[in-house]
Amino acid sequence: MNDLIRAKTILEKENHTCVLVKGDKVITSDKKGISPILDFISGKIDLKGFCVADKIVGKAAAMLFSKAGIIAVYGEVMSNTGLNYLKARSIPAEYNTLCERIINRKGDGICPMEMTVADITDEEIAFGLLLSKRNELMSKKGESMKKLGFGFMRLPLLDGNDQTSFDKEQICKMVDEFIEKGFTYFDTAYMYHEYKSENVIKEVLVDRYERSRFKLATKMPTMYLKEKDDLERIFNEQLEKTGAGYFDYYLLHCLNTDNYATTQRLEGFQFALKKKAEGKIKKLGFSFHDNAKVLDKILTEHPETEFVQLQINYLDWENPYVQSRLCYEVARKHGKEIIVMEPVKGGVLANVPDAVKSLFNKADGNLSVASWAVRYAASLEGVIMVLSGMSNLSQLRDNTFYMENFKPLNDEEIKLCFKAADIINSSIAIACTKCRYCVDGCPQNISIPDYFELYNKLAEENPDTKALMEEYKEYTKTFGKAGDCIECKQCESHCPQHIKIVDSLKRVKEKFE
Repeated sequence: MNDLIRAKTILEKENHTCVLVKGDKVITSDKKGISPILDFISGKIDLKGFCVADKIVGKAAAMLFSKAGIIAVYGEVMSNTGLNYLKARSIPAEYNTLCERIINRKGDGICPMEMTVADITDEEIAFGLLLSKRNELMSKKGESMKKLGFGFMRLPLLDGNDQTSFDKEQICKMVDEFIEKGFTYFDTAYMYHEYKSENVIKEVLVDRYERSRFKLATKMPTMYLKEKDDLERIFNEQLEKTGAGYFDYYLLHCLNTDNYATTQRLEGFQFALKKKAEGKIKKLGFSFHDNAKVLDKILTEHPETEFVQLQINYLDWENPYVQSRLCYEVARKHGKEIIVMEPVKGGVLANVPDAVKSLFNKADGNLSVASWAVRYAASLEGVIMVLSGMSNLSQLRDNTFYMENFKPLNDEEIKLCFKAADIINSSIAIACTKCRYCVDGCPQNISIPDYFELYNKLAEENPDTKALMEEYKEYTKTFGKAGDCIECKQCESHCPQHIKIVDSLKRVKEKFE
């Protein structure tokens, strides 16, 4: 057991919290509790045949050591339950101090990790539960961020037909006010604004503020991955484009059945965990666009996931395609933190029928219609952040007004939101959020979201038909017409709302052509 003696010596001399030794291989950590072994297992680091010396070894640590294939254990402090668990699995164990149980850091009760696995015998189940418990504890003691995030996917433009004509002066003012009011979370992605969103966030945020002043999230575009080398290439490009040095929150973008299969084949999770170990990612998660069954499968197979980003709003809560409620419940079952995207459904819940406006104004005339949607999402237990793709200074000021000192909705207010949903669902024509995922790669260059917006306006009471027809003609000078669709259905595979885009374009053609 020379490896165990060496691990013990390094632990004592260098004052690490955890030391693993196997021949000439030495792994150390200074993290507290069971975090070192949790991170090693999550990162798919092969620990079979290693000996470990640890500051504190209870049943939780013992179960993880056994799962990892550790062959001998030394604990400066070891509990009876930890010792007995190791003995039952024929893993040699030594200790300096043997205690009845491991207590919490306050010294007023049992360690929460020990309580989590007190009645657990399955090591896989224990691993998942311990990961979730650690995430929960970190969330409670961690950074208390205000719950509104600034999404860089619908930025103000100087030319509405050019997604890269950024109104940088206005965006800088928006960023400044956002930070001045205590908000810190910014969200972008590789593909937003025709691949330029990450560039502009460098100019308006990263280059103008100390790195400690904000949290930055971006995403790996799983829908564009073809081979393993793409992961490294794109990640390095994102670091360069943002200039951020590291990402506070990093997501595997738009996981669904197909994109998850690609991610698995190319080992996307393993790649991200490697970057996490290098310190270039602080928290790892993914954004999701599929049904609850697929979400459950992904979270079961990847318990190392720390958070999930879901489309949640009161309109989609019971939507059979989006499945907001069912996906939310799956994320909660797995103990994951939740970030909400599309709380206003791409503006749909800000531009509601008059009957809904009256409903909300009667309840509170000082709050905007959009506020009900954002506050609804932020009121859900487990939600740590609600993203808003703000398109002008006015929208930002409205959002920060009611989220600066956020107060969750009560039961009656939640019922009011569902009543509004019934009214909206009976009047909406095409439930498009203008995310523009469908546009990229369209062989006919059809401006699908803009045409759907015109179609929806045409379906409203007393529309200005002539003006809408002229607006459509203007679009067709730059983009393909709805009737140019060749029904390749590439767009439908990318649509988070699961819209039958080809059929909907035929409806647009009938009205406008």
